[in-house]
Amino acid sequence: MAKIISAGCGAMGSALISSFLDQGHDVTIVDLNQEAVLPYMERGAHFATELKGCPEDADLIVLDVPSYPIAMSIVNAAPRGFLDGKVVVNLVTASFDDVEAFVEVMNEKGSRYIEGSIECYPTDIGKETGFIVYSGDVKAYKDVEDILRAISPEPVFLGENILLATIFDIITLTLFYALTWSVLQASALCVRNGFPIETLKSYIYPILEPLVKGMAEGLKLDDKADAFVEAQVVSVDILEHGGVSIMDSMKKSKLDTSVLEAIQKLIVDTAHAGYGKMDYESIITQILK
Repeated sequence: MAKIISAGCGAMGSALISSFLDQGHDVTIVDLNQEAVLPYMERGAHFATELKGCPEDADLIVLDVPSYPIAMSIVNAAPRGFLDGKVVVNLVTASFDDVEAFVEVMNEKGSRYIEGSIECYPTDIGKETGFIVYSGDVKAYKDVEDILRAISPEPVFLGENILLATIFDIITLTLFYALTWSVLQASALCVRNGFPIETLKSYIYPILEPLVKGMAEGLKLDDKADAFVEAQVVSVDILEHGGVSIMDSMKKSKLDTSVLEAIQKLIVDTAHAGYGKMDYESIITQILK
């Protein structure tokens, strides 16, 4: 049994707390809303409004609060020496600047710092579908890896570069936002044209799974992003022609096409740059400009 301080009792924070308790850990919850904490206190958790009231011999401190300024205020309010030598895992969604600023504070406090990124929903925490990545102090990670398995059975350590978890998170969020827009745009097309959304829902996963798998397997870029080959998946020229048809249908359905227009411009610019016969991945030449 480990002693864990878990700051934040929102939807994700609650899922983390519940999973730690399920595994028999001693959990102290830091939050300003005691009412939100009560269900976990009934399961044996302790409550504090700041780190000052938490056990000094905690094995792990987990931060999952709404923003980095809140996380910063929590650690800055810690009693002198409280964070010295302690492993701190920050799971707050961050920018690169946020992480770098937090690293400075953690170093000043003498903490062993790990940056983390949750790439799943609260309902996945503690289950096989729970996916969390980490980066930073490798020795600190090894010391708490077994504890972290309570919230993600197969945690992933990306490396000692503290920014790696945040980079991975931004990558995942980019995919998420793009997919969200695509699903909503498709749903709007259904509404405008009398196509049952229930039918779309029934087939959306069977459609997307092979498409995403094919794109991932077909991606042949190296780290220099210049290893282009003639089309084996779908050429830029084909994408350009397909984009015209999609745009026309969207306009006739009286739907917003601003995002599609931006995408189509990248495709057209890529074709004009001489990559028309190449695979779709050559579009990255325009994105990197």
